[in-house]
Amino acid sequence: MAKIEKNLNKYQFLTFVCMQHQAIHQAHIRNLAQVKQNEQDVLRRLGVIDCFEARKNRYVLEESTAPFIKESNTWLTIGDVVGFEASFLEAQQQQATASDIDDTLLRSLAERGYVKRFAVVNAEEITYEDDAFDYVYCKFTFHHFPRAYKALYEMVRVARKAAILVEPSDPLLTLPWLLLIKNVLDKFHPRLIDRLWKNRFSFEAAGNYVFKISPREIEKLAAGIGLPCVAFKVLHLPHVSQKIALDSNVDKHFRKWLRKVQIMTSLARLGIFPANHLCFVLFKRKPSHNTIRLMNNHHFVLLELPKNPYLNPSTP
Repeated sequence: MAKIEKNLNKYQFLTFVCMQHQAIHQAHIRNLAQVKQNEQDVLRRLGVIDCFEARKNRYVLEESTAPFIKESNTWLTIGDVVGFEASFLEAQQQQATASDIDDTLLRSLAERGYVKRFAVVNAEEITYEDDAFDYVYCKFTFHHFPRAYKALYEMVRVARKAAILVEPSDPLLTLPWLLLIKNVLDKFHPRLIDRLWKNRFSFEAAGNYVFKISPREIEKLAAGIGLPCVAFKVLHLPHVSQKIALDSNVDKHFRKWLRKVQIMTSLARLGIFPANHLCFVLFKRKPSHNTIRLMNNHHFVLLELPKNPYLNPSTP
């Protein structure tokens, strides 16, 4: 790697790293599709076989899409490896296209009738035209992208109404005491805080850095490209061990998990406890009064953004 880096300029090396990330992900997906013993794992991910993970994912989908599925819309789901999100939306009378950077699994599942529509999509270079879908939905995938914000701009571009993200939250801006301690420790050494904040820099086996985002980051990005408003919703999703996730007593474990979710999410809404996940909605046009009402009912917080007074809308 060091030798390759030496022979490439900065832009070329960045491109090389991104290609590495994509290759690792594609290899993982193809391995899942080709190894026979992974069949049950794939069907669990899709929710065909009842399991804790499928119920958790369905809960997250219900919580993050409820205000936007009361009328029929078109959707593009990003990083939807087995088409779970698209299948959920189809069941809600939506028209959804599942997408991933590799379609090996999606194609196989579509041939067996589990997935209705799918496409190969590199989120950082989406080939669809502007406003191609009403909504673009990305759950637990944004943090995998090597150039995450490039992907987010692309998602907003191809969405007509809004792009929706569900991702881990960055604790620094939700824990004032952590920010205070970091500011003090930075006076001595910029990495001292790492002893307390163990996962400040997180990397996954797939080769990616884990991007964690905050409401402040999203509102700045949205204001910078002239979006009219953004919405946020806290979601606290407690970690579950692999043993529980695969246990056959799904009802017992899911009920217990859901009780924790409800308690911790309520505390997070009151500002007593930081949520470990957030749902972000970046609107390209102001939502209807009915959609705003539904968002309020489902605990979304809508933030209207000011217009840039130095831009003239009539000027091309």
